Amino acid sequence: MGQLGTAWRLYKVIGRKMESEVVCSLHLAADDGGPLPPFAAGQFLTFRLSGPDGRPIPRNYSLSSDPSDLSAYRISVKRESPPPGRPDLPPGFGSGFMHDEVQIGTILQGSAPKGQFQLDEASQRPVLLLAGGIGITPLLAMAHVRARSSRRTYLIHA
Repeated sequence: MGQLGTAWRLYKVIGRKMESEVVCSLHLAADDGGPLPPFAAGQFLTFRLSGPDGRPIPRNYSLSSDPSDLSAYRISVKRESPPPGRPDLPPGFGSGFMHDEVQIGTILQGSAPKGQFQLDEASQRPVLLLAGGIGITPLLAMAHVRARSSRRTYLIHA
């Protein structure tokens, strides 16, 4: 039961690491043991989390791992406040769930990698990666790719 049609699949948490007091990284493998599809640095996964009323609530988390290593995906989640316009959800609903409930062995329903926030790999111009706070997660994947290139790259994080 690792596949759910073409849009959703089941991921098993195979690793968990507290990166700081508020950021937790989760390492994910396909629950069915199958290969993970390739992804481009800058893409994200959408997860269906069960809301207080049982309805699925989508939450997006950027892939922060090296795209050349498909042994597992890594997402890094910052504990947040309630989402704007959703006073019915507890504070930091998605991130709180990921921090407090998700452990090694937890099964999560998620999408395939998606998103268009990607580097222009055809360009030879230098790359400047600017990030603030948890916004660094997609740039970590980009930095992995850039480390294997002769293209000059600068990463600035505040």
